[in-house]
Amino acid sequence: MKKIRRVQDMKQERMRLRIRQLELEKQLKISWKELKTGTKPFKEPEEKKKESEEEPSRSLWSLALDYGTAYISQKLAAKAGQATEARLKESMDNLAEKLRTSFSRKRKR
Repeated sequence: MKKIRRVQDMKQERMRLRIRQLELEKQLKISWKELKTGTKPFKEPEEKKKESEEEPSRSLWSLALDYGTAYISQKLAAKAGQATEARLKESMDNLAEKLRTSFSRKRKR
């Protein structure tokens, strides 16, 4: 990494890094949203064109199978998320209760 000598250069570098961070956060948010909904990532029109030329039309059965697996995986992920959230809430409640009881006791001298 090069040495930054001027304050203006430092501000520009900070701005560049902040912009890069925001771009990466946006990509991450989009990726998580796609993963959560089970959709496939965005493809450029050129990639779609190449893919459609290489891959022949798919049968109704394979399309239905893909749709069914996506639906089931989405439902299972939602169920797992709910179970994890419930366990986490329960453990946080237990921890809060333990802290409450430990701080509420009067200390004996």
